[in-house]
Amino acid sequence: MFQKLRIRAFSWYHTKVSLVPPPNATEQELELYRLIDKHEELRRNNRLLKLALKYDLDLTGHPEIFENEQRGHLTPHGRATLRSLIHEEKERRFENVARWVKLLAPLIGTLAGLLGVLTGLAAVLQHKK
Repeated sequence: MFQKLRIRAFSWYHTKVSLVPPPNATEQELELYRLIDKHEELRRNNRLLKLALKYDLDLTGHPEIFENEQRGHLTPHGRATLRSLIHEEKERRFENVARWVKLLAPLIGTLAGLLGVLTGLAAVLQHKK
């Protein structure tokens, strides 16, 4: 448990603070920096692929997205394409929700007004008795 936390903390520190290895780094340190870079790249790829699954995107028409289809590695062009596909799908879904809200808001207001009228009418009729 703490091993993963330590790796994530070092990875965060590496990406936010020290983007370039120091010039006097040993071979082991350079290998560590390469592994962290690869880890960060895989995390970005996994995040995008999870979003693609969430939004049920069809990626069969875009073979240039994957560097290696068996392992799911994305090319830089593939990441950009996937981000734009995800953005378009989010936009489409938001437009669907906005359309329903625009349709239902006046309807709910009308129903509330009718309920108020009926309540007032009932109060007036009760008062007359």
